[in-house]
Amino acid sequence: MAFNTSLNDVSIDPVGGGELWDSDFSITTDKFDPSIKTHKFASFDNGILNTGITGTLAGVVMRDITGSLDVGSDDAVHERTVTVSFIRSGVCSVDVLTGNTPAFGGKVYTDTDGKATTDNTKTLTNGEFIREIKTDVWLIRLI
Repeated sequence: MAFNTSLNDVSIDPVGGGELWDSDFSITTDKFDPSIKTHKFASFDNGILNTGITGTLAGVVMRDITGSLDVGSDDAVHERTVTVSFIRSGVCSVDVLTGNTPAFGGKVYTDTDGKATTDNTKTLTNGEFIREIKTDVWLIRLI
């Protein structure tokens, strides 16, 4: 018997990026740049987690569960936390570069600021686009 597990058929509130759907396979670190932003791709550079791609791609930084659900990109700074969680596989929401038009199943790339993009001249991630949640925020699956 087949079960419908498609996230295309599920009603999703128009929240911002950095939300985790599916099983939680997050990794927590206390070695991060204090200005790191949620809902963006991050990389490890000399053992420190940074927003954007400056070293080895780590994954997507998750929203602080004590923070607001409707924070903007500039408001989602982890200045007062002692750990940051990010995911390497699973389903999450991310900020997408304004003006991009992702398609279901399309490859996810990231620019140097950590935003998801469809631009294949940028850094390829292990993600695929699922659906738009709200303007410039998409649900993706990291494989």
